[in-house]
Formats: sequence, C-alpha cells, structure tokens
Amino acid sequence: MVKKLSIAVALGLSLFLVGGAAWAGAVLQVGESGTFLYGDEVQPIPNPSQLTILENGNGQPLLDPLYLILGVPNTATWGGSVIGGSLEGTATLVAGEEVYSDLSLSATSNNSNSFTNWAAADLAVNGLTVSSFSLYYFDTGQTITGGQERTVNLSAPIPIGTFAVAYGVDSRDRNFSTPFTRAGLVPEPGTLLLLGSGLVGLGICRRKFKA
Repeated sequence: MVKKLSIAVALGLSLFLVGGAAWAGAVLQVGESGTFLYGDEVQPIPNPSQLTILENGNGQPLLDPLYLILGVPNTATWGGSVIGGSLEGTATLVAGEEVYSDLSLSATSNNSNSFTNWAAADLAVNGLTVSSFSLYYFDTGQTITGGQERTVNLSAPIPIGTFAVAYGVDSRDRNFSTPFTRAGLVPEPGTLLLLGSGLVGLGICRRKFKA
C-alpha cells in the first residue's frame, strides 16, 4: 500500500504544484460545475468560454459584488470580456509578485497565488515557459452566498495556460478569495486526459489510504 501511495503522490506532484495555507472562511472555487471534486489540486477548465464560481460551504456570507480575475500568460493574447460584467482593472504579474497584491486587493492566505506558482504549474501542465501574466480584474455583475454556484460567460475563449481566481467582499468588509490550489487552469487539449488521470489516481489512492 505504501508503494502504491508513493506512485500516486509522485504522479500528482508531477502534474501540480501544491502550496499555500487554507483560508479559514469561504473559499471561492473556480472551474466548471461538477468538477469541484478535489480540494488540493489545480482544477482544469474544460470550457474556456464559461467558468463557474462556487462559494463552498453552506452558511457562508453573501459576497456582493463577486469578482473574477484572469491571468493570461504572455505566450498568448486575449481580447475578451465578462458578458454582463465590467472590467475593474488590469495589471502585469511578473517574478516576485502575487496576484491579489498586484491588483491592490486585500486577500488573506493567498500568497501561493504568485507568479512563481502559476509559472511552475504552466510549465508542468502545458510545457509553457511564461515570463509574465496579464491580469484582468472583472466585476461579474453577480452576487453569491454559501453553497451557491455562479456561471460566468466570456465573450472570447481564454487562451491555454490561463488561470482564473475569484474574489469577493461581505457586508463586514471581510474578503474571500481562491487559494492557488483551487484555481482554474486551461490546459493544452492533449494534457486534459493526463490531467484527469492524475486526479483520478490520486483520489483513488487517498480513499484506499484512508480505508
């Protein structure tokens, strides 16, 4: 059993860079409805024209407004927008910088949303060598509360290697955001199968290990 665990963990680590402390409040997961299955890995985004944001945990506060942040690698360009939303700002994420700080947003326990981690994950999953990410900060025009999902439609598909994280503020001015390990990543089509296999293998191994 130990040998099987080591193999599965090695496969998982070869596909994902895991880091960052867990946020004690609401976590805003980004991906596609039905894919919020694992709590410790990068979530793949099968549909680059539509994202789903989940505020995990019933009883979590109402976030108004709800924001979406896209990080497009310098290996691609994107001229799209959030349908029904508005662009709040842009920034360029480079080595030594962190996403939320780069946009002058207050976010707790999100130091792992950094250029270092994003670039490393893009290299591992997509084989992309990225020197910067263009950040797009959108107000989605929606609100969300605990246990709910919100669908965000994009006017143009986001390029391969793009990350997506969310951000929101409640009535007490507390901020809630997306840990790196739950952020969405658009992989190369050829890596989707490999990515899925890694998730399934790691999940099966975890269940056996707990048993």
